[in-house]
Amino acid sequence: MISDSQVTYYNADQSKKAWPKIPGIFVLKDWAKELKKAVSKSNMDESIWRLIGKGAVILYPKNQICCDLAKLIAHDAQMNFIELSADEILELVTQNHSLENYAPALIYVHGGPWYEKVTPENNPDTNSILDFQKNFLSYLENINPNQPIIFTTSIEKYENLSEEIRRVGGIDRRFYIPKMSIEEIGKRFISEVGEKFCDSSLINFPEKVGKLLDNHFDDERRQELILLAMQRKAYFQSRLVTFHDLVDLAAHGSHESDLLTSGSNKSNPIKRNKDAIHEAGHALISIIDSEELNIPDYCSIISMRDYSGMMLESFTYNYDRTKDRTYSNLRHQIRIALGGRAAEHVMFGIENVNAWGSESDLLFATFRAKQLMGNCGFSPDSENDITLHNNLAIFEDNPTPSEAQHIEALSRQFLASQYEVVIEMINNNKPLLQSITDQLLDKQVLYQPDFLAILNNKKSLAIEDYALESE
Repeated sequence: MISDSQVTYYNADQSKKAWPKIPGIFVLKDWAKELKKAVSKSNMDESIWRLIGKGAVILYPKNQICCDLAKLIAHDAQMNFIELSADEILELVTQNHSLENYAPALIYVHGGPWYEKVTPENNPDTNSILDFQKNFLSYLENINPNQPIIFTTSIEKYENLSEEIRRVGGIDRRFYIPKMSIEEIGKRFISEVGEKFCDSSLINFPEKVGKLLDNHFDDERRQELILLAMQRKAYFQSRLVTFHDLVDLAAHGSHESDLLTSGSNKSNPIKRNKDAIHEAGHALISIIDSEELNIPDYCSIISMRDYSGMMLESFTYNYDRTKDRTYSNLRHQIRIALGGRAAEHVMFGIENVNAWGSESDLLFATFRAKQLMGNCGFSPDSENDITLHNNLAIFEDNPTPSEAQHIEALSRQFLASQYEVVIEMINNNKPLLQSITDQLLDKQVLYQPDFLAILNNKKSLAIEDYALESE
């Protein structure tokens, strides 16, 4: 059942990985001390293990981080460490395999149906899972207190654990670790890249770095790949890495290629112009609808397999609005999503709009519109004081067919009205749209400083025009 390759045997002479700098981690260090004290005793009373806990859960959203933490706990407690998959724990308990040969041991079990709340509707194997959960309690109860085996796992929300195992004698101890703040995520990443390899655009703006990572690389596996990609850039190019490097990775992933000179970019002039207008439309609405606060960090017409361009909003702007779930912020997101299609519409006419070019944009806008209408109680008339209360009844869980039909009708009406607003914004700012388009066609990639230069030039021209009119 368990192979030696799955076991990390405790070795006092072996150096261990340092505890990560995660807020609230001291509770796990304390538990490691409790375990160490307990396993050092030659004759251990069952009642003590009952207090220490034979089953514990770490409440934290990053599974791999929790697994690594469990390994550190085992080392500090002078216990062996075993990592099990969700399938392996099912087999272990169902076939009543003993782990006494590995005691004292701390077992980390990855999440899965074995600890979830299951019903016939969400899992066809409900009966076998429920039988397992009952047997799991018996399995823990029968562990020899002098050959201790401790089980731990992780989950984001405690209430998502099945009540069958969330009881005394089961997983009856929980450790809550607060999720790292956006700024802490950024500081940790900069530290792991190495401050001496980072320039000021990274070091001085950890919140911006953290927001990018949280938006685009929200699991440990991808963050490690991006971390390695940044370290490779610093080493092989013999330079400090910048925030622009990180933005490029967010836009195109960690693969290595010369995108600016690759054949995939050499599309015909008509298509390139249309791609530039489309991305410029997103950027324009991002800027105008936020009163020049949401100035994009990245915009390109570099063609990849699945898209012909990309615009990334300001990470500082989005960091400042973390957890901002206001109507105006969600409406802003919808308007940005509509900006590409609307720009093509204004500049080329509806007959020449790329039919598939806005599919992902419209899917996102529809999703947000349905949230506003169905989950939040807004309506297409919410900006009218007389009719803002027209849709206050919202649905719980899955909408009924009639509710879904109602929400869809409101969403379509809302998107139509917002599209008209976006069209008006573009018509009123055609010179700025053209300036962004021209720069995209020239450079292919624009960063925030490029947009600031475009805006400053626009303001300078406006001042000159005003001066000429006044003469």
